[in-house]
Amino acid sequence: MLDLDGTLVDSVGPLCKWAQRLCAEYGLPAGTAEWVIEQRDSYATWQTFVGAAAEYVGRPEKSAEWRDHLVRNYPHEFTLAPDTAERLTSLRAAGWKLAIVTNGSIGMQTAKIDQVGLHDYVDAICISEAEGVRKPDRAIFERAAGRLGVELGSHGWMVGDTLRADVEGGISAGVRTIWLSSDAQEPSGAAASSVTGGGLGEGLEPRPEHVCGSIVAALDHILTSA
Repeated sequence: MLDLDGTLVDSVGPLCKWAQRLCAEYGLPAGTAEWVIEQRDSYATWQTFVGAAAEYVGRPEKSAEWRDHLVRNYPHEFTLAPDTAERLTSLRAAGWKLAIVTNGSIGMQTAKIDQVGLHDYVDAICISEAEGVRKPDRAIFERAAGRLGVELGSHGWMVGDTLRADVEGGISAGVRTIWLSSDAQEPSGAAASSVTGGGLGEGLEPRPEHVCGSIVAALDHILTSA
């Protein structure tokens, strides 16, 4: 089971491009794009996030217009890295069943998935709004496992970049977990690398079984795991 934003696809780069486009089209003050990037994780939904951005620049009347702008443009900035696509293909060829398990709205998350063609690489997709339940609730993982035709258990994995949603959720579902962290420095040229035991993983709560610096390293680790 795989998270979407910040895991299978980079979401920061697309947000930067959208913010820069918004600023250029509306002549927004210098620093607005930087504020958008800094505040991206401070709001529960993209609707409230865009509303806060409009308030920040003193143009609250533009909130609805800018939300539409985000819906139309932001998902089209997403890409699927070729090495990620290659690993997903290799996992399925090796017999793994793959599901995207993501928090978010149906329209926004579906647009991103469609943009990068992830339907071709996974067997099931669970979006929290469609399921009526969000990570870390065990129920969304049960839904994903059911659609894959498998039972939850230690033979499975949850990979994501958020400790509470992905790692805590994976632990509650009884699967092994990999947390993606940019602080995990992997050896150049390593086929697969993870930080386990002490070091980076020490003191994390909840504590993932493995910590990797990239989705490619995480998928390589799964490929070589029992």
